Amino acid sequence: KNFRLTESKAQSQTQALFKKELRRYFSSSMVVLNTIVGPIMGTIVVLIMLFGSGEILNALGQEGIPGEFVVALLIGVSTFMNGMITTTATSISLEGKYFWLLKSAPVRAEDVFLSKILLNVVITLPFTIINAVVIAIMIPSGLREIIMLFSIPILVNLVIGTFGLYINLLVPKMDWVQEVRVVKQSLSVIIAMLFGMLLVIGLIVLFVLLLVLGLTLAYFILTLILVALLGGAILALNTDGKKRYYRLKA
Repeated sequence: KNFRLTESKAQSQTQALFKKELRRYFSSSMVVLNTIVGPIMGTIVVLIMLFGSGEILNALGQEGIPGEFVVALLIGVSTFMNGMITTTATSISLEGKYFWLLKSAPVRAEDVFLSKILLNVVITLPFTIINAVVIAIMIPSGLREIIMLFSIPILVNLVIGTFGLYINLLVPKMDWVQEVRVVKQSLSVIIAMLFGMLLVIGLIVLFVLLLVLGLTLAYFILTLILVALLGGAILALNTDGKKRYYRLKA
């Protein structure tokens, strides 16, 4: 008799799937420890380089090294550490024997993919923000550098996350008994890790070579390459990856 009708709120499928991924991720200490160590180490290395030995700030002040080049170096360090490990490389495999529940739910494969990629971005985003804010405060930075501090790590994370999910669909490991076998011994993790390392190293080398064209143009070309790679990874995931998802059995 005390019931009162209030406004009800409905969640989208993507929101519901993302919350499921978030709960699933933090319910396993093994998965958390093996995926969050990269972003944490990236922030620690950046802080040590800025506050530990003081070599960067000393070089900046005494040797006259332009601040934008120091920022570019720190972007490379932060991006490399953040891109070493991705949660998507095991996200399909970890569904295991309960994968049929996900497939039987009235949700699109695209929404499932998006929720898993978003989790990977959300896990690394706080560390990207911390790195960017600390670097921008400690080293005089222009608008260009501030934008790059956020955009390049996020774009690299999206590329590696999308590629990692596609690789997991190519070589899933569904018949596991312990999660540690998926997280540490699956082929998709090894391939995704190698891809992430090679991608970031390749981008750093390319950036150094492009510096002859100017810093702004080098950043612009690097961003275009990352957008193109992300587009290719999304296309592969939503075509061949989608077909593999529907054919996959738990």
